[in-house]
Amino acid sequence: MSAVLPLGPAPKFPHPEPGFSREARARLETLRFQARRCRSAAHLDLFRACAMLSADRVEAGEAHVDAFFRCFKEGVGQAPRLYKPGSADLSFDETWLLRLLTVAQSGDDASFAFLIAARVRKDKRRAMAFLLRNIAAA
Repeated sequence: MSAVLPLGPAPKFPHPEPGFSREARARLETLRFQARRCRSAAHLDLFRACAMLSADRVEAGEAHVDAFFRCFKEGVGQAPRLYKPGSADLSFDETWLLRLLTVAQSGDDASFAFLIAARVRKDKRRAMAFLLRNIAAA
C-alpha cells in the first residue's frame, strides 16, 4: 500500500517574455493602429487584395498592412486578436506576427515557412507570405 502525500499549491513560474527589440515593439504599435483602422473595413478576398496592391513603395507599405489585416480571417480561420495601442501585453497573434516579421527581415526562410505553415490554410499560404514579406521589407 502506498501513502498519498497532499500537494500544496502549484508553484508559480513566470511566463517568459518574448524577446523583441524596441524596433519590433514600435512596429507592433504601428500595426495595432493600422489594424484598428481596418477593423471596420469590408472583408477583402486575399487574392484580389494582392492583385490590387500599388507598385509605389510608400503607398504599398500601408496597403500591404491593410490587405493583410482585412484578409487575416480568411487565411488563418479567425479574426486577429490585437491589444489596443500602448498595451504592454502581447496576444498570441501579435507574438506570431512579430516573429514572422523578424525572421523575414533576417532572411530565415525555414523559420518563416514553418510559422506560416503552422497557422495559415494551405491554399492561402503563398498570398499571406507575399503580404508578410512585403510588410517586413517596408
